[in-house]
Amino acid sequence: MLGKDDIKTKHINDYFLTAPFILPEEIADAFEHMISTPKNIQIEDIVIRN
Repeated sequence: MLGKDDIKTKHINDYFLTAPFILPEEIADAFEHMISTPKNIQIEDIVIRN
């Protein structure tokens, strides 16, 4: 899995297409947007890492 610094170097949209987990603080808004407009990622597959 990628670390926190690796995630920050990626575009959020691209990251959602390639990884099933997020960091809640950095991309909370994007996560909310993804829930309201789901694409290929299923919500239950997402692991929120603190």
